Amino acid sequence: MPQSLCIDELGYLPIDKFGADCLFQIIGHRYERGATLMTTNHIYKHWANIFDKDAVLTSALLDRLLHHAETVLIEGKSYRSRDQIEIWRAATSTCQAPAHTPQASGSDPVNNFKAPNLRQLRAAAHNVPTPSVVPGPAGPGA
Repeated sequence: MPQSLCIDELGYLPIDKFGADCLFQIIGHRYERGATLMTTNHIYKHWANIFDKDAVLTSALLDRLLHHAETVLIEGKSYRSRDQIEIWRAATSTCQAPAHTPQASGSDPVNNFKAPNLRQLRAAAHNVPTPSVVPGPAGPGA
């Protein structure tokens, strides 16, 4: 049995009855024998929705998971999408809406704005500064 098991994005997809039963067996087998780490964006009271609305199984699973657990609540913007947001901001800040030139057709600059294309996004991505990593102490007592 592995020392640790990581389950990422629990609840991203619903789990059918068979899957819920299998996961319960895995968690039950690991109970007090190995570390289990789970990430999810669902609060505990909504976990039954993940497990085919089986409140009994969900309660038993949470009982085993939370007995020796620490819950860490992380709030704020998504870490995974932070680079994409910066790329989008950089690309869109370099794009200008066309100058307003009244025409008989009644066009307006807002509706004629063209979003950046893939080439512009890639070019902007190369101009976004990468985060720097500052090394910490070498070890205990350093």
